[in-house]
Amino acid sequence: VSDDVAIMTLRLPEGIEHRCAAEWTLDSADRERAADIRRSISEELFARGASGEDVFDADMVFSELMGNVYRYAPGWANVKIDWRDDVMVLHVLDDGTGFEFLPELPLDPMSERGRGLFIINTLAEDFHIRPRTTGGSHARAVLRAAQRPIPRAAADARRRSTAYTAQQ
Repeated sequence: VSDDVAIMTLRLPEGIEHRCAAEWTLDSADRERAADIRRSISEELFARGASGEDVFDADMVFSELMGNVYRYAPGWANVKIDWRDDVMVLHVLDDGTGFEFLPELPLDPMSERGRGLFIINTLAEDFHIRPRTTGGSHARAVLRAAQRPIPRAAADARRRSTAYTAQQ
């Protein structure tokens, strides 16, 4: 009888906690807090030079994810953003029961449910939902953004211009 032992060592990049550009905790029923977080994410994207269309897509992705947390995993959620290779990665973590993600439309075209994750999957560069070891789900969406930061004044002007266009 022989005992073989293999030891594998990996060097991983710093964990998400160390890469976070921002992090929030909120009760999924707190609409004002969710709106504040959505605005902060939009401002960060504008500051990095994202187009109005990319910011709109990010707003939609965030809103759909938070709507799902509110409906299916009510309670506290964590929202984190980090930057990798000049793209924003949005993380939404909840304590719900978890589920399997199928990136397709519901069979019934009149269904009130089942479209949100399909929309997210379409708008995001990459989208995954994984079960958390502590329970719940971790949704991760990679969002488009510009390759370079732009001056804050230019980002503010672009945001005002997009807000005016959206109101019309």
